[in-house]
Amino acid sequence: MGKDSNDCTHGDLPSDLKLKAFIEHGTPAEIDISVIKKKAFLKIHQQERKSKQRRVLMYVASTAATLLLLIGIRYIVTENVISSLPHTEVMELVASVYDEEVEVPIGDRMTLMLADGTKIIANSRTIIRYPKRFEGDYREVYVKGEAYFDVAHDASIRFWFILITLV
Repeated sequence: MGKDSNDCTHGDLPSDLKLKAFIEHGTPAEIDISVIKKKAFLKIHQQERKSKQRRVLMYVASTAATLLLLIGIRYIVTENVISSLPHTEVMELVASVYDEEVEVPIGDRMTLMLADGTKIIANSRTIIRYPKRFEGDYREVYVKGEAYFDVAHDASIRFWFILITLV
C-alpha cells in the first residue's frame, strides 16, 4: 500500500523543514466544487444585472437629455420670434384674434363663463381675451396674469393654453 504523507520522517535540514510545514499546513481540507460554482454563477448574474441596469439608465438619461434639448431649442426660437416683434405689434396681433377682452381691476377677482362651458377665475390685474364663440378644431384663450381654468370637456375640440412672457 501507499504511504500517507503524515507517515514520512523529516530531517533537520531547512528544505526538510519547509517540506514538513507545507505538508502539515498546505493541504486544504475537502473542497466542495459545487459551492464554488454557485458563487461564481451568482457573481456573473449580478454583473449582468448591473450591466443591464446601467444600459436602461443610460437610455432614460439620453432620452431625457434629448427632450430637454428639444424643449430648450423650441423655447429659444419662440423667445427670439416674440422678442423680435415690437411690444405694440405683439399686442395688436393678439388682440385681433379675440372678440372679447376683460381686465380684472386691482384687488378684485372675477369669474367668467365661456360659450363652451369653460369656467375661468381670474386674479387681480389679469387680462383675458377670448372669442364669443369657439370655431374650428381648437379653443384658444389669451391670458396675461393669473387665472384658474375649469375646462369644459369636449374631446373633439382641443383647448390650448398659450403662454406669452413679455418683459
